[in-house]
Amino acid sequence: MRAGRGRSAFALLLCLTAIASAGCGGEQADSELASEGAAAYEIELPEGWTEASADQLGALQGTVEAETNELAEGEFPEFGVTAVYFAPGDAAAAFRPNINVVVEPVPEEVGEEQFFDLLVSNLERLLPGVRLEGAPETTSLDGAAAIRGRYQQVQGEMAFYQEYFSAIHEGRAYTLTLTADSAEERDALGEGFDEILGSWSWTG
Repeated sequence: MRAGRGRSAFALLLCLTAIASAGCGGEQADSELASEGAAAYEIELPEGWTEASADQLGALQGTVEAETNELAEGEFPEFGVTAVYFAPGDAAAAFRPNINVVVEPVPEEVGEEQFFDLLVSNLERLLPGVRLEGAPETTSLDGAAAIRGRYQQVQGEMAFYQEYFSAIHEGRAYTLTLTADSAEERDALGEGFDEILGSWSWTG
């Protein structure tokens, strides 16, 4: 695994908007585990869900930072968008509902509560067209402190409905974002999101 590139704290929130507009059609590699254990966790994907290949993940990284678009075969990034899981559906569609995982280091001087507060405030401040749907709830992920909330985002003529879940483990923040193109679809995919979170196990 290559070393992660240094980035400013909370800047990776910008990855979320890149993923929201990415269709990523084509075939995906079937997998029940997080890629290569790159992000120090394992999950089980619900039936019909698929994981982005290394090439697809490299292309998504490239929408945020061009030099990260070159990934060796089978290699996955340590920071940034580390995984994307596609909901069941047409692989050739222009947009596919998905869950993306963004990993970023949490500075030692930033506490968990402060990080979560900044993450939520930056959703509206840094991402264009975002409207939060109330305050996030406090929860946990395999013993790690976490928050969960929802927001809507308008990009041009397209509207996206998203649910985020962010946890801090061993000095890193793991933010999962479910993105759908309607509120009804987001609700329908909530069961799959819950299954993924329920199967989450830290490995490092």
